[in-house]
Amino acid sequence: MICPHVVPFDFPAILPILKKMDIVNAHIVEYLLNVTPDRDDTLADMEQYALARNFPVVGPLVGRVLYQFAKISRAERVLELGSGFGYSAYWFAKALGKDGRVICTDGNPDNAEHAQAYFHRGKIANKVTFLVGDALKPTSTSTSIPGLSGRPCPASEKADS
Repeated sequence: MICPHVVPFDFPAILPILKKMDIVNAHIVEYLLNVTPDRDDTLADMEQYALARNFPVVGPLVGRVLYQFAKISRAERVLELGSGFGYSAYWFAKALGKDGRVICTDGNPDNAEHAQAYFHRGKIANKVTFLVGDALKPTSTSTSIPGLSGRPCPASEKADS
């Protein structure tokens, strides 16, 4: 879901509008706002950056959902293909434990540079690896992506038993 048009808004202030639009149930919006952390200044600046450049990001509400998914699944590693300047990855990294890793990919080195600056500013750079290149053309196998080799996916382990 790409929602660049809602980026600058304060969600509690637009609940009446959401109720009229009936796109997302207002109770769900309120719930998500209560169970997930507030956006920090870095995320707010990333949203403004996206808005100024008409760059599509998932927006704060979906960001909170991504955060919640990572938390409740106890994710240790996240692979994001097409990371842009790292908005979604930032939410994932905030949700991961101290040893968690997010591997980002994007074809634009400028996006990687902006992302790294935001990650450092948000004090999450130690959790994020950003690879520049075409994610659909891996150099060899998943072993070329740091952090993905060596351990099977927990979901596949459960499916095998």
